[in-house]
Amino acid sequence: MTSTFKDPHIECRNEANTLEGVYYKNKPFTGTIINGLETINYKNGCVHGAYTTHYSTGALKRVENYDNGDLIAYIDYYPTGRKESELRDGSYYKWTPKGILYQKDNCYFFENGKVRSRHGNTTDHFNMQYFSPNGDLLATELKPSTSDPNTDIRLEYNHNSMYKWYFELLKIEMAGASENHLNQFIWNWFWYIFDNNPTEYFKIINTLLGHPNEKVLKFIAQIIALHRFQPYIEPECQTNTKVYKFIRAFSSDLDEKFPERPTKIVNLAPSCYIIPLLRLNSNPSTMQLKNYAKVVVEKIKSIL
Repeated sequence: MTSTFKDPHIECRNEANTLEGVYYKNKPFTGTIINGLETINYKNGCVHGAYTTHYSTGALKRVENYDNGDLIAYIDYYPTGRKESELRDGSYYKWTPKGILYQKDNCYFFENGKVRSRHGNTTDHFNMQYFSPNGDLLATELKPSTSDPNTDIRLEYNHNSMYKWYFELLKIEMAGASENHLNQFIWNWFWYIFDNNPTEYFKIINTLLGHPNEKVLKFIAQIIALHRFQPYIEPECQTNTKVYKFIRAFSSDLDEKFPERPTKIVNLAPSCYIIPLLRLNSNPSTMQLKNYAKVVVEKIKSIL
């Protein structure tokens, strides 16, 4: 039979969980209940078989399959009708809105099918490994050397591959908060470079000032504003106007709320002495030297 929870003969004896303890005229209910956008099948008062949920448009949103109250499988759908995620035969799968598989259990994939990252198992010496789209190992997150879970995470990097791939990897949009770790190791690498070679760090930052991913620009701008790194980055120009707008906005907010905030110590001359000089030819003209001197003077004024 088919009914609804509004039926006066339907009784839910477990108000916190409508998937069990459902009775009809004081007998365990067997049949189907339609509850708004949900359709639930019961056997002997317990959910059994398909439990479906629809979007307000009528499109299928989620299908769960139960065996006498135990969830054994489910499929989530995007509003377009494509699969979003699925649990079957003990394995978990997830797809992009384009229909490309990007996760199976604890392994993530690039669009080309190559492994992007994978968790280590109990016998491995690592918690996670990260790869490039062509299969190069980029970084390895090592397991703590002690049983203390508060031990700092240790990352080993393949620096040549990191230099080659960091810009392209940051173009890839994350599907959700749970996937943010797929890029976090890149930002950790940037700080590793900062601690060991600040000159190289700001070269990397300068390459990102015109990055096509707006989320990257905002994150870079927050770092620059938080630590007052403006003197060490390239001056504003046509290719980085967008990030400078974010920098000014974040700086204004941070300076108002946290004027005495701690910042990273930079053991490096400001970019006004470095970047214009790097741009000069081996035999600079008088005009180039004048322009260089002008930039230096303006920068010094802004710092003082």
